[in-house]
Amino acid sequence: MYLQGRSPSIGFLDCAQVFETGQSVTVPFGSYGNVLENNEWSPLDPTSGMQRKFYAPGVGNVEITPVGDPEGETLQLTNLVHLDPQAMAQVHRDALKIDRHGHEVSFVYSLTPPAQ
Repeated sequence: MYLQGRSPSIGFLDCAQVFETGQSVTVPFGSYGNVLENNEWSPLDPTSGMQRKFYAPGVGNVEITPVGDPEGETLQLTNLVHLDPQAMAQVHRDALKIDRHGHEVSFVYSLTPPAQ
């Protein structure tokens, strides 16, 4: 088991454990081998359930499925876009704007440090 995210000021804790390695997975965008499967959950929120996330080398997360929840959502990679430096700079500016807004409208979010 390992820690993925932690923010004590808002009571956030996200953990993961490797479920399987070397797997194959097919999603709408393609088929991938040598996939890492992780189980991910929040020990501080046991009612939030568990997700299985599939990570393909050189791509990242390609699929998310619920574990033990027949009504949980499944997400699959349907497209992959590589951004040039100019587009990345615009995404960075947009993300900082969204972060500033979050600090303005959410008390819980305002307890976290601003993005840089």
